[in-house]
Amino acid sequence: MDCYACESKLIWGGDHTYEDYDIDGDGMVTNLSCSNEDCDVESVLVYTNNETVKKDTAKDASISLEAEIREAYVFLREKNTDIPSGVLQFMLDASLEKLKSL
Repeated sequence: MDCYACESKLIWGGDHTYEDYDIDGDGMVTNLSCSNEDCDVESVLVYTNNETVKKDTAKDASISLEAEIREAYVFLREKNTDIPSGVLQFMLDASLEKLKSL
């Protein structure tokens, strides 16, 4: 599989079950990263019922990643007791800024 940003080969990082990510249902999550050292792309494929759910364009991927970043932020804000809210906000802002720079 090729990177959507630079078209270099993606490197398989591992497969995980939905349970590993606290996702309801049955499925698999595959982690991939770009082999190009100058490219910061990391990709996650989610398999449900033996079908791959993926985005066809970088824009769709960016929208999906932004939603996932915001969802993770809300989850951490609601469940976390150790990380100060200012640090969580910084993590959200930095993640969104990085995503927009891709």
